[in-house]
Formats: sequence, structure tokens, C-alpha cells
Amino acid sequence: MIKFHHSKKHIFVQNFNMNRMKDIALILTFFFTISSLSAQVSSVPQPDFVNVPCYYIEGSPKILSFSKENIGMAGKIGKALYELQGKQSKVQIKSSDYYVIIIKASEIDPSTITTLYKMTQTKKTRRALMVSNGWTSGTTDTKDIINYKLSKLGDKVYQIEPEKKLVPGEYMFIAANTPYSFSIY
Repeated sequence: MIKFHHSKKHIFVQNFNMNRMKDIALILTFFFTISSLSAQVSSVPQPDFVNVPCYYIEGSPKILSFSKENIGMAGKIGKALYELQGKQSKVQIKSSDYYVIIIKASEIDPSTITTLYKMTQTKKTRRALMVSNGWTSGTTDTKDIINYKLSKLGDKVYQIEPEKKLVPGEYMFIAANTPYSFSIY
């Protein structure tokens, strides 16, 4: 209940207190807005290493690694293939999981040193076409490369977003000349 007083001094004190309460409410609103924004930024997990693609399952703060592999080369006349031993990667991601692929960049744009490949399974290996020269056209075929875009998530941390949803199968990143594999099932 509001009481009215006849004293000018008392009315001034009431107005001063109301204005002060509005200022405090405004400051608190600003503080909570800034806090929620910084919480959103800090909710993006920070990779430990640069130029190493990794992932996390949305809602989890834990960063998971792809399988670091030894790469071999195979080929025929006019074709060069990357080859990984084993029929599938040790890292298995459910296609129903909402996973986020991230990379922490060095001073170099990660898209210039990171390539994503769709692998073809054989009985004992996984392969991706590195390059194929057309006999008559002289063009280069890179059918196994998956295009992606980068979205900045934080200081030197980027999300790698393939242009198309990754379907079940075998995949490999080559980042800074190091292969990392994973399977979607």
C-alpha cells in the first residue's frame, strides 16, 4: 500500500528510492544478460590441440577424439588412393546422435589444411580417392572429398559442417597431413 505524505522532503526521498531501485534492476538485468552470453560461449568445449579435428555430442562437455591412423597409398595408372588398414574405424558415432565436429586452428585457416573424405570399404582396408587424372580430359576427379563450411565458435575454434548430412559409412579427415578416421552407423 502506498502512503502519501504531505512533506516535500518525504516525496523526494520516495522518488529517489524508486529511481534507485530502477537503476539496480537495470544493472542486474544487464549483469544476467552478460552472464548468460558468456555461459553460452564457454559451453563450447575447447580442444587441447591445434589442427586436430575432434567432436562432441551436443549437451556433453567432453571432447572426443577421432582415431589417429597410419596412412598408406595405393594406386593404379592415373589413380592415387589413400588407404587405411582395417575394415572400419575404432571410433563409432551413432547417426542418431547430434554430434558437432570442431577444430582448433593455428594461425592458418583450417580449411586450407583439412580435408574430409568418404571412404570405400574393402575386405581389409578403407580407401579414398586422392586424385584421378582423366586420360582424355586431363581433369582431376575428387569424388571422395566432402565439402564443408566453417563456423567460428570461439577464439580459434571452428565447427566443421559438412554440406550434406554424413550417411552411415567410413570417413577420414586429413588435417595437417595426419589422418583421423571415424565411422557413422
